[in-house]
Amino acid sequence: MNLQMRKKSKPRNDKRSKSETSSDSEDRISKFPDEILITIISHLPIQEATRTSTLSRRWRNLWTFTTNLDLGSVDQVRVLETRLGPYKFQNCLNKIFESLKSPSLNRLRICLNAFNVQSGSDFARWVDFAIRKCVHEFDLEIVSSKRGQYPYPFLCISNFDSLKSLSLQYENINAKHIESFLSSCPSLERLCLAKSAILSGLKISGSSLKLKYLEICCCFNLNWVKISAPNLVSFKYWGPEIALSLDNVPLLSEVSFLEAYCISLVKHRFKHFTCILSQLRSLSLTLNYPWLTEFPKLDGLRNLHTLELNLGVWDFDIPFQLCTSITTALPYLHKFSLRLYWFMNYESMGTWVPIIENDRHHCLKVVDLVGFVGCSLDVGIVRYLVENAVSLDKITIRPCRESWRNSHGDLMEVKEKEEARGRAHELRAILSPHTQLLVL
Repeated sequence: MNLQMRKKSKPRNDKRSKSETSSDSEDRISKFPDEILITIISHLPIQEATRTSTLSRRWRNLWTFTTNLDLGSVDQVRVLETRLGPYKFQNCLNKIFESLKSPSLNRLRICLNAFNVQSGSDFARWVDFAIRKCVHEFDLEIVSSKRGQYPYPFLCISNFDSLKSLSLQYENINAKHIESFLSSCPSLERLCLAKSAILSGLKISGSSLKLKYLEICCCFNLNWVKISAPNLVSFKYWGPEIALSLDNVPLLSEVSFLEAYCISLVKHRFKHFTCILSQLRSLSLTLNYPWLTEFPKLDGLRNLHTLELNLGVWDFDIPFQLCTSITTALPYLHKFSLRLYWFMNYESMGTWVPIIENDRHHCLKVVDLVGFVGCSLDVGIVRYLVENAVSLDKITIRPCRESWRNSHGDLMEVKEKEEARGRAHELRAILSPHTQLLVL
């Protein structure tokens, strides 16, 4: 009887095995409705999205209904152009624009080398396409090279009501182009301007502006900026020293500055920001300046909640003095994020010992440290913060050795990273019971 039962059960096991094998090889994704497949395709760069047309007859035209048109990075475009040649590459771009059937696009991203731009009217064609497709986010990046002069953009913009986010990166973008976008895009909330070589002055103003986020980067011929934007919440600037005027910015609470202007700002004690210091909640500073030893004490920063400090390290004494001065300069700070970029051989400093003074800080609760290598400087900074931040709840340490502004990623080798993690875990011994240590 048992033998018969075993014989009967064997076919059932075989059948189940075949069913499981069939289930494993089943094309489940094709069971999704077209709407879901189009959503998936919309998250792919256009080169990958178009490849889905070869999967089956059903997939052939799905990519043409994508809600995001992303031509890919400049490097990806360069590879495609090299493979196709300039003439076929231009035809390929034209076919992509002509083939799209979706009535609207969430995002349009165009990244090209400048020599791919045939004339200034190309810009008008792209903008006209964006207007017709009711684009919400428009990213336009034209990368210049040393092949000569490039077309001056011909832009005639009107009634771009759908646009909420605009990023322009091209050396021939000027103030008139920006003013044209601002006046024709009543819903614009985010604006990023970068790498203009001809922009000398910029005025962002208007009582009806909905602009909330403004970023200006690498416009190295810029001399002045005037901002009057009642809805502006965040402002980021990276560039040379400029005459900066801020007026009617009652909601501005987040500011970020990098390098040259940032150094001037700290050295001159935020004199251009006196009228708005009390409303700032978040401040980000990127400093590569080996002689700045003290953060200014300003009563106006009493409401500052978060400070992010990106610091180039040239020796041990000065960065330690700068970091520790923050606790006395900003007694109401809640979160301190520190990112260290190493310009020196920290192993050559030998037995440098920091002087840890008693500067009690009662509000600091969260500390993030990126760029921890486990030397006497970063260990000393952590010890200082742990001993003086009496309300510290959490400290996060990420061992790494990044190049300046992370242009080459993490340079720390595996063995070095493991040793740094070990030194970070050793700091647990000095923590109070209520402080959490997280080592990434």
